[in-house]
Amino acid sequence: MRDDKTRALGRGFFFDFRKTVTGKFSIAMIIVIILFSVLVGLAFGSISGPSSNNSLNASGYYDNNSLHIVVLATDQYGNTISGLPVSVGYNGSYFNGTSDSHGFFNATIPVILNQTLFEAYGFEYFPYNYSSSSVNSGFSTFGTVYYSNSSNPKLSLFNFDFADIWSVAQKSSSTNRSIAIFYVGPDGSKAPPMTLYANPVANNVPIRVPAPGTNISTKGLIDLGTFSNFSYIVIPANVGAHNGTGTFELYLVNSTGTVYQSTVLGLYTNISTSQVTSVFIAVISELFAFLIPLLAIFSAYLYYAKDKTNGTMESILSRPVTRGRLITSRFLSNVVVSLIALAAGIAAIDILSSRYTGVFLPEYQVLDIIWAYFVIATAFIGLVYLISQLTKSTGLVLGISIVFYIVLVLFWSTLSSLLLPLAFGLVPGTLPYSHAYIIINSFSPIGYANLVTTYLEGSIVGIAFSVTGISFAEILVVGIAWLVVPFGLAFMLARNRDWVASN
Repeated sequence: MRDDKTRALGRGFFFDFRKTVTGKFSIAMIIVIILFSVLVGLAFGSISGPSSNNSLNASGYYDNNSLHIVVLATDQYGNTISGLPVSVGYNGSYFNGTSDSHGFFNATIPVILNQTLFEAYGFEYFPYNYSSSSVNSGFSTFGTVYYSNSSNPKLSLFNFDFADIWSVAQKSSSTNRSIAIFYVGPDGSKAPPMTLYANPVANNVPIRVPAPGTNISTKGLIDLGTFSNFSYIVIPANVGAHNGTGTFELYLVNSTGTVYQSTVLGLYTNISTSQVTSVFIAVISELFAFLIPLLAIFSAYLYYAKDKTNGTMESILSRPVTRGRLITSRFLSNVVVSLIALAAGIAAIDILSSRYTGVFLPEYQVLDIIWAYFVIATAFIGLVYLISQLTKSTGLVLGISIVFYIVLVLFWSTLSSLLLPLAFGLVPGTLPYSHAYIIINSFSPIGYANLVTTYLEGSIVGIAFSVTGISFAEILVVGIAWLVVPFGLAFMLARNRDWVASN
């Protein structure tokens, strides 16, 4: 007899599951969660990535009794910016304009310089044979370049270096940086063949980069490529695997090993799992806490409560199906569909966000987060099932469910944060406040998700979670209660009506 009931429940479940998972609302629910998850994953990258920061880099050469200044305007990713106002200042005179369609601004300043004047201005003096005639070039600060953007003036110093090297962000990663090289030769000529090398910098090792004009040995250095005939290039050099500090000495040299330019740059940043966890939770908590209960309520309403209250259920019960078996089958179908949608959504966020951070969440954290929102979905499904046992009005079921949503989702955090300090005089950041916070959040599915996420982050309202004396096993028990109690009460009421009908 027990085996027959089990088989009957199994057949009923697969029938209801197929009906639920292929229903228009379920399909829409899964699509919405996955789409929002994709957007969240992409948003994760923008939050983890660099902030907007336009910059100017200036170089130039001295020829025909004039300083020829070339200014390049770029954004934080190294993309050139056109139309950016630029002002080059020299000896109280200003040369104004905007960057062209390629991001360049040129200024020619009449001035006669010789070795004595170079040294008087604090320059080192280097004769370089970059062309058929000797060109004198300095390698120190000389003058100022200003640009303004959205009424936010910024200042940058320019050098008489033929080549300039700096790091820029990568859109596809918040851990790795690319290398930008800006070259201005005599008469505006483009770069001759030059090779870029990187040397990892170890911890506590003095950094001594060679000055331009120095000959170096490139043996043992990381070859990042040879480049020529350019004014500006960006090289996505992902060199993070070569050392633990993220810092590298960079040398731009010619074929004979003579240094054009050298510098020290941070080319990657290690992002810890705890940092990823904090940002991950911050990103998903607002969206999922709002979306999951809403979808669970309407799923439970459409696939059970509506049939229960409008009389459709009675036609099903004319067959040899009990109310207890039917409510169990529908409930399990709702729950499994919600679990599939949740798991797919959180997996999508984790995969997409890892493209930016280079870090996947640990498996146990992924499972804990899925568990937290699974409890939310199951609890609200159970509450709708319970409400449908207590009223015969379709509109009343939906209305009460929306009230639960408003109180338990939209206002619970606000109510708890106000109630604890005002009603009980508890001070945030104290152990009594943390204990009260745990208790009051245990009485809401959304509050339960807050408990799980604060446990993962390791602190709860300014107190280390370990200090509270609350273990994850105890948090797990609260979650199981939310899984079992609402539906358990609904099931008991449904079974009770089966018993009344049979007698």
